[in-house]
Amino acid sequence: MTIVVQTESAFDIRRATRTVRVNVAMAFLTTAAATALVMALVARVDWWRGWTAATVAGLLAAGASLIPLVIGLRNGYSGLMSGFLAAIAVRMLVSIGAVLIAILAGHYPAVPTIAMLVPYYLGTLAVEAWTLSRGLPAES
Repeated sequence: MTIVVQTESAFDIRRATRTVRVNVAMAFLTTAAATALVMALVARVDWWRGWTAATVAGLLAAGASLIPLVIGLRNGYSGLMSGFLAAIAVRMLVSIGAVLIAILAGHYPAVPTIAMLVPYYLGTLAVEAWTLSRGLPAES
């Protein structure tokens, strides 16, 4: 009689983690390029300053949100939802905090900075949700 002990989870954690990281990075670069094209059409200097601050804030928030997401992935299905919700909260706090610092301490224009942050936030959220929904097998 042979007893088989399954030591790995139903999905490859390293592959899932790598896929999430790559997809978030590609989404960030795509969002930066798309918003830069919009800025070229607007052709206002204060909006470019807001775009720069929002890009930095979005980069910080996207990187910080990967930490709880990866921790959740490493804990399997039970930790995945908690990690995803924690990633949403971390992204929101870092995004808003970085933008407020840029506006209050750096004297960046408020409306362009906040308006340019929204695509970064929503893009990262959408890509994380899409990647996780497509990349994980159904639990049996």
